[in-house]
Amino acid sequence: MRHGLTYAPHIPGAVLDDTEQCLVELVANSVVHGTRPRAKSYWPRTAFVHVAVIDLGDGPRIEVIDQGTKSKKPTLGLQPPEVLEVSGRGLLIVDALSR
Repeated sequence: MRHGLTYAPHIPGAVLDDTEQCLVELVANSVVHGTRPRAKSYWPRTAFVHVAVIDLGDGPRIEVIDQGTKSKKPTLGLQPPEVLEVSGRGLLIVDALSR
């Protein structure tokens, strides 16, 4: 993903690092939570994810769109993960890095 982000050379390195981390987290969420099951297929799920990073002048805007339904909305901050949980922090990371 870094290769695609290097087309915005005026974005400072620290912002670029944070943008890349947010992009990785959001795409991972889309693949895990926004995919649809496929019937009778070798691959049990399909993942089509649209990604856009838009330069707004005062910082980048990241858009990640998947095939998920709107019935499950992100639950950022509603229930923090337990200390020993191995997942559940992606949106918390995105929230912290995007401020």
